[in-house]
Amino acid sequence: MQLIKQRERVPSFRRRAAQLIALSIFSASPVTNLACDEADLTVLSSAGAFEPEIIEFGEVTIGRASNRSAALKNIGSTVLAIDRIDVSDPFAIVENKASSENVLIPVGESLDITVTFLATVEGPQESTIIAYSGDSKIPLVVKATGVVAQVAELTLAPASLDYGVVAIGSSEIGQITFTNTGLAPGIIENPISASTGMPVSAGDEYFSNAVFPLEVPAQGSMTAEIVFAPKAAGPRPDQLRFPTSNGPELTLGLTGEGLIPQGSLVCSPSSVNFGPVERGMSGTQMLGCTAMGGPVRLVSGQITAGGPDFSLPSPVTTIDISAGSSVALEVAYTAAGAPRVVNGTLRLNYNGSTGVTNLDIPLTAEVVPPPPTATAISLILRWDTAMTDIDLHLVRPGGTPFDVSGDDCYYANKNPDWNILNDNTDDPFLDVDDIDGNGPEEINLQSTAPGRYEVYIHYFNDRFSGPSTASVDIFIAGQMVSSVSQSVICNDLWHVGTIDWDGAAGNFIPNGTTNRSSEGICF
Repeated sequence: MQLIKQRERVPSFRRRAAQLIALSIFSASPVTNLACDEADLTVLSSAGAFEPEIIEFGEVTIGRASNRSAALKNIGSTVLAIDRIDVSDPFAIVENKASSENVLIPVGESLDITVTFLATVEGPQESTIIAYSGDSKIPLVVKATGVVAQVAELTLAPASLDYGVVAIGSSEIGQITFTNTGLAPGIIENPISASTGMPVSAGDEYFSNAVFPLEVPAQGSMTAEIVFAPKAAGPRPDQLRFPTSNGPELTLGLTGEGLIPQGSLVCSPSSVNFGPVERGMSGTQMLGCTAMGGPVRLVSGQITAGGPDFSLPSPVTTIDISAGSSVALEVAYTAAGAPRVVNGTLRLNYNGSTGVTNLDIPLTAEVVPPPPTATAISLILRWDTAMTDIDLHLVRPGGTPFDVSGDDCYYANKNPDWNILNDNTDDPFLDVDDIDGNGPEEINLQSTAPGRYEVYIHYFNDRFSGPSTASVDIFIAGQMVSSVSQSVICNDLWHVGTIDWDGAAGNFIPNGTTNRSSEGICF
């Protein structure tokens, strides 16, 4: 988000238009020839029209937007002065307000505009956009129909799998998920290998244990395993294409490396994924590392990237591993900071048939916010208008809203350092920041010092949508203590209330006062 300074209006707009018209009348005649014949007088007139005069958006799926272009053309014989262009929901002009107010359009030229339609309800919608030029009105009719899409919307995640190094004669399994966000079932056909152009089978280097075709229910998902069993040494890239019966083809990138087992170290899994871990919580994963084709001496191991989030609970010391034998290694992860994906690397140093070498194990985890039931203070904001931006603020004792130095936790300072410096266990996090309507926005404070904490709501950007009803759920010490709602208009700063916190428990005191601010973008 960024604040946009409002453009200063030019008060002499009409005077300038009149000057241009006057110049067009008199500049063609010599100054000395003041007398003229009536037949020589040219009557100049201003007129405009939209091209086209009607915009048809057709059918637009609910929840999506569609854009169309139009030109406001000067079809008169003098400058066309446009005071403003008015438009009503669910239609809007995409350009900034400054581009469609107080505009002078020379003869024969046009003002290009882009009209957007956001489908929010089912059925036909019609409106008229009006361009005002003095007492004249220039209409542009806009029509659209909101429809509920009864189709499958299929996606594949992740988009690629990296199996790392896998010994020939062994295999590694990866998992993918097909998700259907549509309103009709989706069918996934048997995958095709890009390297062979043939449907995959169990004898290929990459194949699936799933039985195809797969039917993914509407608003549902299904998982499938993809196996890598290398047949040759070196990099073995490929791609699987998944045809679908009612949608675009899905593709999965595949990378892996085959290793000839000659006294080398092979670890399973070849990469460690901790998955989602709540902030402040820890998890561990075990690695089984095997000496393939001959004895191996494991010399050491260390986290070379991703620290201190990833760690080794037990140091890796020198271990002699006989051919075919294995050792178990433990890797730990502690989630900290804002929600994000964290990547790291475990490097194992060993001595095998090719001398001293390294084996890198990719590490992945995701930080997710704790649930409101596990926090000292949690706030969840929702509102009822699409394509609008309403912001949630939590202000610490003695602070003021919009203080970017640290008193206010909001979009401009999502994780201020409160209480003990450089210790984020007692700091607030704006874990969810929504800018395009309805929310939610969420602030979580896992633990904090005693004091009076203030809750505010600011209507930052209405995007022509007008008033909205905002609702805030307040959780204290893991319990929902209140849910309050209030109607707000753009630039309203609603003081939701005060949270008195004693370090272990607290209570919420509603306020309800609304003041005006100058921090937002209002149309």
